Amino acid sequence: MATFYRVQVGVFKDKDNAEARLKEVHNAGFNDALIVTVKDKFDPVIEEFLTLCKNNKSHQWVIDTLKKHGHTLKWDSAWCSETVMAVFYKLGLIDKVGGYSSNAPSIKSKAKKLGIWHDGAKGIRAKDIVLYGSGEPNHTEFAIDDTYNVSGNYNGKVGKRRRSGRTINGYVRPKY
Repeated sequence: MATFYRVQVGVFKDKDNAEARLKEVHNAGFNDALIVTVKDKFDPVIEEFLTLCKNNKSHQWVIDTLKKHGHTLKWDSAWCSETVMAVFYKLGLIDKVGGYSSNAPSIKSKAKKLGIWHDGAKGIRAKDIVLYGSGEPNHTEFAIDDTYNVSGNYNGKVGKRRRSGRTINGYVRPKY
């Protein structure tokens, strides 16, 4: 009878700590362990998405991605929240935001239940979901760095824009 072992590589905030742990795992004889960061997964999806934006095909990408997961989005629907959900589906991380949400209030509600909601704008980082609006949020974007967001349904298309001058309700920082 074969013996199987499960090795927990872990999640690390620091690349040096992650590489040290990987070395420990390899020294123990487990050579198939990998370090895959959220950045490794996130950046190619964002680049694909921004390329589609330039070619004016991003709305179709959102529709097609959501359709694969059983959700219907009409061409004339507001689709800012769905843009964020499509990215998280594509990343395979939809569970990190509590599942699919079709609007900003639903995203906020799920984030609060998961303990990943933050009021206001202070501390927003890349890969956070940013919700806008005073009172109940009414618009959703995702941060791609410390300054810029990608916004679905921004003047009828997807746009990359500077995060400033608008009322930020708060943000979601999934536990990657």
